[in-house]
Amino acid sequence: MEDRKRSIQDSFDHATDTNKLADRKLDEYNKRIANVEAESREIIKNAKIRAEAQANDIIEEANATAARIKEKKRSLKSRGSKLRLCPR
Repeated sequence: MEDRKRSIQDSFDHATDTNKLADRKLDEYNKRIANVEAESREIIKNAKIRAEAQANDIIEEANATAARIKEKKRSLKSRGSKLRLCPR
């Protein structure tokens, strides 16, 4: 009977130790998940900032190109009207 009690107590102690280990592992994994989630939010935030900056650069370049084209068109129109005014 004493051996049976000891065996049951050993099983109970082992189960308790296993549960404690499982709880520690669960806490560790939850912390890792939280860290990964925070890191991924930071990566996404930085990617959005870089994308917005790149989009702004592209828009500025397009606007500058459009302005050059408009100026060239005005210049060509101006030359054309001057050429028509000149006698032949």
